[in-house]
Amino acid sequence: DSAWKTWSALSNSGYSSTLPYLYRCIRTVYVDGSGNTSVEYVVDGPTVWGQSGSDAVYLDLDNQMDSIVVNSSGAMETPQTFTINATLYKGASPVTGGITRPSASSIEINGVQPNISLSGGVVTIKYTFSTIPTVFEDKHYTVNIPVVYGGVTYQATFTLVPVRAGA
Repeated sequence: DSAWKTWSALSNSGYSSTLPYLYRCIRTVYVDGSGNTSVEYVVDGPTVWGQSGSDAVYLDLDNQMDSIVVNSSGAMETPQTFTINATLYKGASPVTGGITRPSASSIEINGVQPNISLSGGVVTIKYTFSTIPTVFEDKHYTVNIPVVYGGVTYQATFTLVPVRAGA
């Protein structure tokens, strides 16, 4: 500190522990032809580099993929139910309020709209396939589940895969 005088240069420019900005201090040593030196300190700043960032916000599904049992023709023979819990996180903590859940029509799978509930920040999406026989094509059914928080839409993808008998 005494050799570089950085702390005194920074404190003279307004730096303090309560100001989370980053400053740059440049020490320039001039040497003349006789070997005499002079030192100049230049402090730039404040810059925005030292500002605190924001936590990541992300949507997590507890069930990202499931399978539905169908016969060799792709027809479902017994009713089946699938539940997905979607939790929005800010940093490592779950968001418990200010969430808007998706509409059932926006996440329909093969003509079935889910029952959607919101409790304590967890969006529960329950698909009940009860019409016999519901026929599924030989493909993956994917749906992007949107949850709105703070005016921003966060999405995660759920995939339902028909598993054919004898395949």
